[in-house]
Amino acid sequence: MRCEEFPDASMAYLDGEMEAEARRRFEEHLAACPACRAELDALRRVKEVTAGMRLADREDRDWELYWGRVYNRMERGAGWILLSLGAIVVLVFGAYHAFLSIWSDASLPAVIRIGIGCALLGIVILFVSVARQRLYAWVRDPYRRVQR
Repeated sequence: MRCEEFPDASMAYLDGEMEAEARRRFEEHLAACPACRAELDALRRVKEVTAGMRLADREDRDWELYWGRVYNRMERGAGWILLSLGAIVVLVFGAYHAFLSIWSDASLPAVIRIGIGCALLGIVILFVSVARQRLYAWVRDPYRRVQR
């Protein structure tokens, strides 16, 4: 048997699409032909590699393109920054007025007023400390631009 008798036999053999007689003749040919054995081995490896692959859904690819655009990243970042700044302003304003109303309330004992003042000051110090640490870590993160 010559190699030319089975032009596409290797894939048909791997896929189990050969009839019994053709399969037997091809296996006899493989035993005697190192070139066809090498081709069969290469196709077997390709089939093993591609069997584990899956195609990306069109929708997933579209979302990656959308979120990857610079404009969208800037837009979302600006939104989060503005939301955070607004929340901070409202919280600081509320805390300030709460502190003033508690501090000026003469009916509360001085110990309670000092305790509330210390607690509010502690919250502010912790907030600033965490914000500073997060900014420091974010600026120096070498994997910041790596997509996960």
